[in-house]
Amino acid sequence: MVILSVNNGQKMDDAIIITEAKSHAEGIISEYEYLEKHYGRIDKDWKFRQHFVEIVEKKYDKFEVILKNGEKYEVWFDITQPYTITRDMIRNLLI
Repeated sequence: MVILSVNNGQKMDDAIIITEAKSHAEGIISEYEYLEKHYGRIDKDWKFRQHFVEIVEKKYDKFEVILKNGEKYEVWFDITQPYTITRDMIRNLLI
């Protein structure tokens, strides 16, 4: 079961940390579930721009959420744990 930290995700320094994901895909699903829980249905209530950010050993997904009324919010997720699982799986396949 994926665990999301209680951080608010409004800045990189307070990113929502994803842990206990069994795969990168499971981490991605948890991001969208979080966003829909807080902003409503995607493509109906809000749209987004997503950016992958890598800083040293940390990996982040940064979402710019754009509501129907034009309001914009940033939501940061620390995806280091699920990203690392997928990276390690690929490395093991290549060995």
